[in-house]
Amino acid sequence: MRVLSQVVHTKDVDFFGHILTVPNWVDYLAADSDGKVWGYEIHAPLMNRDNSKWEPDDLFYDYQFDEMADVDLEGMDWTQTLVKL
Repeated sequence: MRVLSQVVHTKDVDFFGHILTVPNWVDYLAADSDGKVWGYEIHAPLMNRDNSKWEPDDLFYDYQFDEMADVDLEGMDWTQTLVKL
């Protein structure tokens, strides 16, 4: 067998000077206080300061979100990491 082509539905995005490859459905990226970077579809997540993380804006609405990367925030304020792609 040999592969003739592969369908990959991803895009390269700039996340604070670092290129990440994420699925096409990701419209927002944000890092939690522990450095986990999450991708969110359609709606920007809401900040949960009590849990030091971002959460989907509506858990009852069916849209995708998933972990995309781990980063070292190197002192950066995690609450300032939300970006619209």
